[in-house]
Amino acid sequence: MTLSCLRPSLPAALAPRAAASSLRAARSRRCAFAKRSPARALAACSPSASPRPGLGSRTPLSPSRSACRAARDERPPPPSTSLVDAAGSLAALALWGALLLYALNFSPNQTPARDMYFLAKLVPGSGAPDDGVAVNRVFAALFNAMGVMPALYAALLIPAGRSGGAKRGAGEGDGGGGGFPFPPRLPAFPFVVGSFALGFFALGPYLALWTPAPAAESLPEADRDGPRDATAPPNPEALEKNGAVGAVALRALESPVTAAILLLGALSQAWLAATAGPAAWNEFARLFDESRLVHVTSLDFLALSSFIPFWVSLDAGSRKWSGASFAAALGAVPLVGPALYLALRPKAEWKKKE
Repeated sequence: MTLSCLRPSLPAALAPRAAASSLRAARSRRCAFAKRSPARALAACSPSASPRPGLGSRTPLSPSRSACRAARDERPPPPSTSLVDAAGSLAALALWGALLLYALNFSPNQTPARDMYFLAKLVPGSGAPDDGVAVNRVFAALFNAMGVMPALYAALLIPAGRSGGAKRGAGEGDGGGGGFPFPPRLPAFPFVVGSFALGFFALGPYLALWTPAPAAESLPEADRDGPRDATAPPNPEALEKNGAVGAVALRALESPVTAAILLLGALSQAWLAATAGPAAWNEFARLFDESRLVHVTSLDFLALSSFIPFWVSLDAGSRKWSGASFAAALGAVPLVGPALYLALRPKAEWKKKE
């Protein structure tokens, strides 16, 4: 057999090698491109990413291993909880449990009938008799302040306090393990609503289990509804996925009118307590030792006041406010400071989805 007889079969013999080289180069380009979008890196680099026609029983081709390895290394890690975050969550959860146990079993309860009388006097529309007896002025201011405090938390948590835990049933790349995720991704809304009636006893579990939201670049593109900073207020269009009520609520919480109303409410109650006089404060101290309602309400207010500086600082940081240190100082002033911050904070810049 002469060499000329082999010439017609040379293209057929080289065809698998040419196809292999072309496939290797294409997959290398895909892996290099996927490095810029880590969420797609594994899909592009997996062995089943593309078919291998015409290779028959030849050894499967390997893509550009260095590019794929680099893409895998740059894949964002699943959300994790550091030891500091875990310790803070456990401390907040322990405080919530201890306060709940103390309120139900060990707080003073010498005047239960008078407590019900106070509630009937302070809650509008409860049908309290007009007997001319006034509730202690300091406790009346504290009771009304406990209506302002949950509203302050709502204006801080719902826009900027989104939890960054894992979704239920999330896979390995989503920060979950397939079963019940921990820490879970909790919505703030139901806890904030419950706090209007139960204060810290309703809000405490959310404050304890909350974890920072991941950076936006580590999220899938479908989840990037808000600004690049994941802790910043979300786009109202994202909330409209769950109904228009969410977007309306967010806009109401961002409104300067809402901030002005909360500031006026905080100032009025602070003024009422400050001008009550020594006699009223002495009576309040006696009620604190005897009444479960007065005692637990006071502790509830202290617990909410101790946690709110963190959320003020978080909100100020998410808005890139240059006065973040001033905001932290405001958050440390009970009731009036957070309300003043809401009136001064810059408006959230929502970015529309392209």
